[in-house]
Amino acid sequence: MIIEPLYEADFLQCSYGFRPKRSTHQAVKEVHKQVNYRKWIVDIDLKSYFDTIPHGQLMECVRKRVTDRKILHLIRKWLKVGILEEGKVRYVVSGSPQGGVLSPLLSNIYLHEFDRQWKEQYGKLVRYADDMVILCRTQEAAKQALQRAAAIIEKLGLEMNQEKTRICHVREGFDFLGFTYREGYSERLEREVRVKYPRKKTMKSIRQKIKEVIKSFPLGTELKEVIAAINRKVRGWANYFRIGNAYAAAISLNNYVCMQLRIFWRRRKQRKDISGTRKWPNAFFYEKGVCYVPNLL
Repeated sequence: MIIEPLYEADFLQCSYGFRPKRSTHQAVKEVHKQVNYRKWIVDIDLKSYFDTIPHGQLMECVRKRVTDRKILHLIRKWLKVGILEEGKVRYVVSGSPQGGVLSPLLSNIYLHEFDRQWKEQYGKLVRYADDMVILCRTQEAAKQALQRAAAIIEKLGLEMNQEKTRICHVREGFDFLGFTYREGYSERLEREVRVKYPRKKTMKSIRQKIKEVIKSFPLGTELKEVIAAINRKVRGWANYFRIGNAYAAAISLNNYVCMQLRIFWRRRKQRKDISGTRKWPNAFFYEKGVCYVPNLL
């Protein structure tokens, strides 16, 4: 809380992660705006970023704004604190402990050097912590941008994940902060349009969470209690993805919620001999209070 404002004065507009009055939605909307006329994408993935930040170079960045020796000593000790795993303490020589209260700020301080050295003529940079994309007007510009980014990243002592880093056109689609961006032809508008919708990985994740929540309840639990827990999950999902083209994904999610509740209800009623789709259709669970996700969008 004390040192964040010191660095916030320096951070650039391209950075959105873990900053006051900045959010994932702002980063997502900025990419969507830029991709309308910058259709070549450099999708950069940093390999184990939080585990590979060099302590020496990081502390040099910290010292540009913090001169108090006690604070610097505290940060240095915090970086080198041991990690308890399976009863044994392991000490690290690089990286910032993930989940630590200071890690988001330290990650931004270090990658600010990337932002600062980036030249806009190579392409538009949008970064959320270690998730970053560069949007370019031509394929040649995208190739130059990747070369420039690789040089800066190497200078910072970091490593790009070569398997996941790529150059693509928006027609091929790319992922950023839980959304898949893609260009396609709209028959209704009779022109190419850019859309963003929940990526497959995030849909798999929310389904898994819903399944785990339902399984965590004993069979004797009242249905309304189970539904209340599920509704909290789907409301959170809808609040995040409401800025995208999420209607089809919302319908799919609703069907999955009802299917999992039906499985729970069949076990509760000891009716494993039937599928339950006729006896307990989706409308049955809507009447019991299940949120209709498209309405939440």
